[in-house]
Amino acid sequence: MTELVYLENTYLFGHNANVQGFGSDERGQYCLLDKTIFYPQGGGQPSDTGTITIGDNTIQVVFAGYIDGKVRHYGDFDAVTDAIDQQAKLSVNSSRRLINAKAHTAGHLIQCVIEEIDHSLKAVKGYHFPDGSYVEFSGTSTMEAQERIEKANIKLKEIVDQKVDNSTRLVSKDELAKLCPDLPYDVPEHGVRS
Repeated sequence: MTELVYLENTYLFGHNANVQGFGSDERGQYCLLDKTIFYPQGGGQPSDTGTITIGDNTIQVVFAGYIDGKVRHYGDFDAVTDAIDQQAKLSVNSSRRLINAKAHTAGHLIQCVIEEIDHSLKAVKGYHFPDGSYVEFSGTSTMEAQERIEKANIKLKEIVDQKVDNSTRLVSKDELAKLCPDLPYDVPEHGVRS
């Protein structure tokens, strides 16, 4: 299992880890670490990019994916495949991380507002990529679309104007099931950020 350090601090852009292995799959070569600050693509949010430096070699991480409890960091690792158990310096592209985090937070805010003003709709999909973020809802609404948009914009402006602090915490799978019994997806064993 990869220790998911990014869950503890969205604003941690540099960290150290130990190399555990290398591999390849249909996406390309990847590196496995004991811990990571790279957010893997998932939950409607794109993965972080950045660099991993092992010794004198700096490798561009072009994608991170979460597979079987491990984060795979994809890049060209040919020069360092003998570096098992060595320390690696991780660096995340901070501007990309912040744009993705803001889009993700905005998507959940829209989800909450729409579900509050129109109880017949439930969010079923979020796409929080910078090229066209959206939240998809399911249900049968009697409210006209224009009325829903106007009410949502008023509520969203109220919330944004309050300048509410955005904080997160790790919520266990059991706790989340109690808080949100109708989740449309399976929750990872380690829980999720709330």
